[in-house]
Amino acid sequence: MNPLNKLILFVFIIFLLNGCESQTIHNHNKMIEILSNKAKITDPENNIYANRRRLAWLQKQTYNENIASKLQHQAVIANEMLNAGYPQQSIDQYDEVLNTIDSLQLDPPKEFISSVLDLLAITNLRLGEETNCLDEHNNESCIIPIRGSGVHRNKSGSSKAIKIYSELLSKNPNDFVYRWLINLAYMLRGDYPENVPEKFRNPLSDLGAKIGRNLSQNGSKMGPKTYPNRRRNRTSEKYLCKTVLGASWNFVRNVQTRLSKKCRKPRKIRGFSRI
Repeated sequence: MNPLNKLILFVFIIFLLNGCESQTIHNHNKMIEILSNKAKITDPENNIYANRRRLAWLQKQTYNENIASKLQHQAVIANEMLNAGYPQQSIDQYDEVLNTIDSLQLDPPKEFISSVLDLLAITNLRLGEETNCLDEHNNESCIIPIRGSGVHRNKSGSSKAIKIYSELLSKNPNDFVYRWLINLAYMLRGDYPENVPEKFRNPLSDLGAKIGRNLSQNGSKMGPKTYPNRRRNRTSEKYLCKTVLGASWNFVRNVQTRLSKKCRKPRKIRGFSRI
């Protein structure tokens, strides 16, 4: 091949490569444009996955007819803060709801208080995971039984969760979900099984049989069905089906829950509206 033909071939290849690259960049930018436009028209009331936009939308809503509607709306906002990735702000919001009830000596339905405590405990566990398992991830993180370097160094989240689950179990000692999670919280704190109250202690063999996992001495990876994840696993869905989102339905009628269709119409709670 003579030098002239080589030069022509080289120039042709360069133009061809540039053309392919330009088309790839164009397609990529087009995809970004389409997704951006979709995000702009997302309805936060109905899109249960647009958590940050839902949070901003909820915070603009006002429910000041009475203290009951206001407190329950604040609890809904707290739940969406967790969904949007702000666990500490969520904890602060739940604490504010409980402190207001206490300071004003209100008497809401027991189901409402249990719902708030339920989600507050989960939020503390989530914060504990973020400050330990994510920031200091290691080869023993999220392995059952949790031990060694998998135990949380910052035990604040698990300790607060234990306190809350102890309170919930004192009123409902046969709730297996609470029993499972208090055992898990003790694991995260490094106190399982010796410091778990005997009446709430669950051997790993029993837990494994009930949740369909082989929790052997060698460990078993914790998937979304065994840890309280904020997405739609069975544990968190069971929580949210009976929690403050359902309790708030009387007062926050236009707030769509983030649950599956079978939980779209949670039961109403009587009594709180009279506060």
